[in-house]
Amino acid sequence: MKVLATSIPFAAKSGRALEILDDAGVDLVVNPLGRKPDEKELVEMVRGFDAVLAGTERWSDEVMESAPGLRLIARMGTGLDGVDLMAARRRGIAVTWTPGAPVEAVAEMTVALALSALRGIHESNLAMHAGRWHRVSGRRLGDVTVGVVGLGPIGRRVLDLIGAFRPPRVRLHDLHPDESVLIGSRYPMPEWTGLEELLTESDLVTVHVPLSSSTRGLIN
Repeated sequence: MKVLATSIPFAAKSGRALEILDDAGVDLVVNPLGRKPDEKELVEMVRGFDAVLAGTERWSDEVMESAPGLRLIARMGTGLDGVDLMAARRRGIAVTWTPGAPVEAVAEMTVALALSALRGIHESNLAMHAGRWHRVSGRRLGDVTVGVVGLGPIGRRVLDLIGAFRPPRVRLHDLHPDESVLIGSRYPMPEWTGLEELLTESDLVTVHVPLSSSTRGLIN
């Protein structure tokens, strides 16, 4: 089987993925551009491959048409909005994804960005690099109202990590509320609210929803 890995970087931290593919007899080609390809580049790149390990590039009907032997698009990460699912179904191309793989990394980055925004870390860093000492008066995560929109695996993990800072109020919104999210909460009990109420009352809002027809334009 000939496989193209378009996701960049690929196997940069560990060679384990390469070992697994090699043991399976896979003929692997890694994206030679070293960056995300555009649609025109992808049309040329994907010809002759049976499967792809895809990143966030756009997999349109035109791209799929250029690879008549393509049978699998394995999306490395969450979100399938970059794949024309109807075209894939029509052409008999299976589409998979890895919804659980990035949960910890994305949740940790979310908390890091929240702390940076509240404490002005990015502003202080820029000022120091410019040779200026600029003291930023920020706010503690434990002193603000937090709103979490989207309580899938990533949203739930963010909720758990933020709980360690014990914010006084936590507001939740999801198109399909799941009460089990509240089990074992380590802070004052979070409350389900409407989106407008959450946006009005929260000092910090974090959004974790897939892009779909029901979520497009959710936050303008």
